[in-house]
Formats: sequence, structure tokens, C-alpha cells
Amino acid sequence: MRGFRFPVAAAGGIVLAILIILLTPAAQMAKSDVGSADIWPMVLAGNGEYFLYGGIFFAVFTWGLAKWFPNRKLSRKPSHSGEQIWREVAFLLSSNVLSIATGLWLVLSNEALQANMYSEIHGPGGLIYVVATTFALFLAHDTCFYWSHRALHHPKLFALFHRVHHDSVEPTPFTTFSFHPVESVIQDLNSLLALVILLVIPWHPASLVAFSLGVTLFNLLGHMGFEIYPRTWHRWPILGWKTTCYHHYMHHQRSGGNYGLYFRFWDRLCGTEFKDYEARQEALFARRFAQPEQTATSVE
Repeated sequence: MRGFRFPVAAAGGIVLAILIILLTPAAQMAKSDVGSADIWPMVLAGNGEYFLYGGIFFAVFTWGLAKWFPNRKLSRKPSHSGEQIWREVAFLLSSNVLSIATGLWLVLSNEALQANMYSEIHGPGGLIYVVATTFALFLAHDTCFYWSHRALHHPKLFALFHRVHHDSVEPTPFTTFSFHPVESVIQDLNSLLALVILLVIPWHPASLVAFSLGVTLFNLLGHMGFEIYPRTWHRWPILGWKTTCYHHYMHHQRSGGNYGLYFRFWDRLCGTEFKDYEARQEALFARRFAQPEQTATSVE
């Protein structure tokens, strides 16, 4: 960590976010009941929230439970370098400020979304419909994420933008939103595109809350370096289509596969899931890998 410098790209993302906030029309803010004095507390609170989540997951899983359940620890390294953590924190800060800035425009333009919102949980379709709507949001987001993620693994895009995230070969919870500012905007657009569904169907606020919390939770699970799913999870009917923590860990180790975020649908359909994923997932608990993971920087 000695001699650490704040990354120029991360600083640029923060400056860009501040410009977006400052250029937000005052009239539009007034229309949405969001005052300019409310923005900066939102920025501080939003970043505090992500640092809190990251810190909790790091303390509980990456550091704590990994010592008590070593067979569930994904990394074979004893610890992460301070330089890696600080680099991740710098880009996490940049990404979160950018997300708040771009999300502000969604808040300021939410009339179209509210047109289909209803408040009674026992409204059209009842609780089953709320669950189905929530699943549809995750499925749409996973689709957007998969294809944009594959695009970012084009050698030129990877070198320019996505390498920032993959510099963390052994991910931590702080890796979760450690993105180059350009990729951060792409990730925000993925979420916004998923929300297009709410423009055409009735929806309950519980679906949006569950989706927002789930995006953070499942991302943290994929980067915390600890497996919480059962050894044979991939064999379970229906549930086996949900990615495990190891699924994304393999992606950070090898780079050229396992692009899905929540589900395995697109990876299985497009042949981008690592062929030995299921075998290694099961062998993980016994630590009987045929050979060490191949840490690769090549992309496909």
C-alpha cells in the first residue's frame, strides 16, 4: 500500500458524476421535490451504505467464516494486499457516485414508472404476481448484463475499461462495484434497461425494492471469495440454474467464460460456461482439484 496513488480514471469518474449533478436542471429537481441541498447527503449516504455492506461481507465471509470453514474459502491465498483493497475502494467510490448521479435522472423522470405502480400487495395477481414481476426484473437485468459483459471482454474494450475490474484476480466484496467509470455507466444502463419492464406492466414497489437489494446482495456474493451454496447446488431442479459464488469466482480466475450474473441460462445456451465448472464446484469442498486454477488475462 506504500506509495498508493488515487487512480486517475477513478478521479475522472467522480468529476464526471459531480458535473452530471451540477448540470441537472433546477426546474426538474423542483418538479420531483428533490432539492439541490438534498443531493450531497444522498451521495454521502449512498457511498456509506456500499462501504458498510462491503465491510460487513469482508469481515463475516472473506475474513471470518473463511477461517472457520476453510473448504468453503475460494482463494488459496492467505490474504489480500492493501494495495488491492485501496484500489478497489477508489474505483468503488467513483462507481457509486456515478450511479447516484445517473440514478438521479431516473428519480427526476419517474412519472412514467409511477403510471403503472399500485400500492395494494393483494392487487392484480396478488403476491405471486409480485414475485413474478421481481423475477422478470432479474431475468431482464441478467440478459443485459450477460451481453454487455461479453462485449466488454472484446480485447480492445477489455484493455480500455474492463481490466480495472479484472485486476482483482482474487476478488473481495470491494471488487463488486470496482469499475472503470465507463463500465460503471454501462452497468447503470443495464439496470435502467431492466426497469423498462415497469413501463408496460403493473408493478408493486416491493418488486423494485427486492430487485434493488438483490442486485447488491448477489453481486457481493459473487465477489466475497466464500461459497455459501451446497456442493451439489447445480444438480437441484430449477434452483440449479442460479449461479453459485464459485461460478463468478472462476470468471475472475480465467476471464473467458461464466459471464452470467444471476443465472446460467445464457452461458449454457451460448456455450460460454466453463466445462469443468460443475466438477470443480463439487471438488471444492474436498479440495481435490485435478490442477490449480488457471489465472489468465486473455479474453474471448
